[in-house]
Amino acid sequence: MWLLSRLGGHPAEYAIPVALRLAGPLDVAKLKNAVDAVVRRHEGLRHVFPEVDGSPTRAVLDPGSITVAEEANRSVREVLAEGVAALDPATGPLARFTLVNQGPQDHVLAIVLHHLIADGWSVDVLLRDIAAHYTGAPTATPGRYADYLALERAEEQDGALGRALEHFVTALDGVPDEVSFPPDHPRPAQRTGRGDVVRHRIDAAPVTALAERLRTTPFAVLLAAVGVLLHRVGGHRDVVVGTAVARRPDAGLDHLVGLCLNTLALRWPVQPHDTLGEVVRAVTDRLADGLQHDAASFDRVVDKLAPARDSGRTPVFQVMALYEEPYETALALPDVTTTDVTVHCGSAQADAAFGFVPREGGIDLTLQFSTDVFTRATASRWARRLATLLAGARADTRVADLPLLPEDESQDLERWSGTTGEAPTTTLHALAHEIAQRHPDRPAIHFGQNSLTYGEFDARSAQLAHELRARGVRAETPVVVCLERSPEALIAVYGVLKAGGAYVPVETSNPDLRIAELIADSGAALVLTQRRLADRLAALGAEVVVVDEPLPGTPPPTRSRSPVPTTWRT
Repeated sequence: MWLLSRLGGHPAEYAIPVALRLAGPLDVAKLKNAVDAVVRRHEGLRHVFPEVDGSPTRAVLDPGSITVAEEANRSVREVLAEGVAALDPATGPLARFTLVNQGPQDHVLAIVLHHLIADGWSVDVLLRDIAAHYTGAPTATPGRYADYLALERAEEQDGALGRALEHFVTALDGVPDEVSFPPDHPRPAQRTGRGDVVRHRIDAAPVTALAERLRTTPFAVLLAAVGVLLHRVGGHRDVVVGTAVARRPDAGLDHLVGLCLNTLALRWPVQPHDTLGEVVRAVTDRLADGLQHDAASFDRVVDKLAPARDSGRTPVFQVMALYEEPYETALALPDVTTTDVTVHCGSAQADAAFGFVPREGGIDLTLQFSTDVFTRATASRWARRLATLLAGARADTRVADLPLLPEDESQDLERWSGTTGEAPTTTLHALAHEIAQRHPDRPAIHFGQNSLTYGEFDARSAQLAHELRARGVRAETPVVVCLERSPEALIAVYGVLKAGGAYVPVETSNPDLRIAELIADSGAALVLTQRRLADRLAALGAEVVVVDEPLPGTPPPTRSRSPVPTTWRT
């Protein structure tokens, strides 16, 4: 964590910003005294990490160096952003408290903590201790970070660390380089850490019902749903999602303010024919296995796996799912109503991080996304589709059949597709052939300064179909279509369909290695392309058919003739 924070990126990636609105007759002096007492009690809040000879050392600040600053009528977002920007591991302080007065009996307590000294569990400990000192209630003895470090050393000595590393190295062997959503922007060479959030409310009832039926936790259901979304939107069948877990196996660590956190990379398969119940059970098993082997820190797992590094993305996983309890329940002050103020500081730890917080009969989803690769509109669609998927969650429903589109998107799709009318009982290429018979001289394609009539289009696609049939193409034979945007691209598609085959589109912009992989995966023996690309594709071992020049030895048919029965379906 120290090294990552020194390497740069967005400073908010390594910060925990918390803002709580305190509505009511708050005793400001008593609150400030409570924070002072907590700072004295928890030494970890005062830790700093100056660099000596290129390595971090630990020092402890005086308690008086951390106090509650007071501001009036300022933006909470601005206050938190200033606090995040001021976090310097070398000089500190790494815990900052600001009380913003926004009106009579209206205050916001803004807290910024560096991840070097705290985690989510620590925030809960901190807030409960502040409440206890404010009310004069007894407080538990603070934990010592030295005890946590001693636990880690013991796990290394008794072999628990080795077994945990072996588990994850085996579970993540051959993990895909990238499991994410289709990007809106090209991925940059270097992650900036910049991000944004969208928020959505999820109905908790179907999540809870499914969890109870499958005897698992709501988080397992939510985690499985994120995997299904990756499969349905991104096409992934080998899913990897990261999650964060608190590492406090000893009761003595329950009241520790410190970084006792680990990140787990969980991997499971998702197939279209799987039922949601099967996916949830697989996730439950992977989550239990991960928690059982959480002694292996994520950085050690990455070192052992040695995946191909790409500074434009996070290693091993690019999507996270997190489940957190609401902070406002921890800061209970008499006659004061505490509510969470949702403020984002403009960072993203991964491509996408789905944060789930149960609150008042529902689940609040905060979806943090990288603005390097995604737009806000795209992230909003993911959030709405995840909510739709969960609303229709049934254990026995196949993954391919789970609802995904919200009602308004479904209505748009139905309207645009025109599926309210009766579907024709023929094929696409047969319809084009019928139009060519009725209106052979009407223009079918305009491209630049050139045009092609229906009759010419039908004749050229039929001629190509005869050539493909002569080369062995039959019903459902795969044929790769690798052409730049042009009339020939449409001729190639319709020629394959007329021959009875199945066309496999491959982008010409792909690297040669990727094109070769796609051809091999499709099982196609023929590749349709243009003359300018023929040598390049032939060098990949493909049998090439050039579409934008006369086909050798194949006499053109009359344009009114179709080479295959028009009732064939492909």
